[in-house]
Amino acid sequence: MIKKIFLIIFFFLFVSNCGYTPLYNNINNNNFKIKVETLEGDNYINRAINLNLRKYKDSTSEKNFSLKIISQYKKRDLSKDSSGNVSNYQINLSSQFNISKDGESSIFIFEENYNLNKLEDTFENLNNEKNIKNTFATTAVNQLILELAKMK
Repeated sequence: MIKKIFLIIFFFLFVSNCGYTPLYNNINNNNFKIKVETLEGDNYINRAINLNLRKYKDSTSEKNFSLKIISQYKKRDLSKDSSGNVSNYQINLSSQFNISKDGESSIFIFEENYNLNKLEDTFENLNNEKNIKNTFATTAVNQLILELAKMK
């Protein structure tokens, strides 16, 4: 019994004092202001990106970034069935962020590809594509924030 208590206390002290900190621990503590200058390309993706960037627009920070966002959405047929209808297709999504800060500019490009099977219901296909666009926008913004955090 005493050995178990000793092991539990030893394990607790060992784990709590090992100095581990998560890699992206301070990602939400970045104080910078993002101003979106222009949006070009796919409107749905641009709106989703703009909504995800909203919390960084009204910040009172000294680190101001200006963005020009260019997004693309391409849908390509991969295979067709015997009657000529599309059975599989690929969605290519990309966003280019032109970042400028204090006269310096850099470009960050985020791309993803998805292979999908076409469903019988077109409503479900459209919902699938909207969900993919929303997920892409959220992931692209998270990657952009990581890039901006590196630029400090």
